Amino acid sequence: MSVKLCSLYTLEREPVSYELEIHYTYHPYQPARGPSYASGGEPEEYAFVEIDRVECDQVNGPFELTDAEEEDALDWLLGEAQDELMARADDAADYRYQQLREPY
Repeated sequence: MSVKLCSLYTLEREPVSYELEIHYTYHPYQPARGPSYASGGEPEEYAFVEIDRVECDQVNGPFELTDAEEEDALDWLLGEAQDELMARADDAADYRYQQLREPY
């Protein structure tokens, strides 16, 4: 189950610092599945992100990342996505706990 997310990212290109809004898709880790009657099995898939688009108010038109910049951004976005999803799960658990505590 992939999730669409957006994060703010600062890119340093001397002497300019760009504030980017990166829209991306997070694909979570999928464990390996053994063989069954319907399938020969599936190998595990590691978590990864795909950049959908990059927006920058400081530049007219599309903002292009170099290969090295994109690799750094992808590593950072993977951590951001995992942190965001953990925070969402914590908030949902807190909400459920509060619902159980409230008197009828």
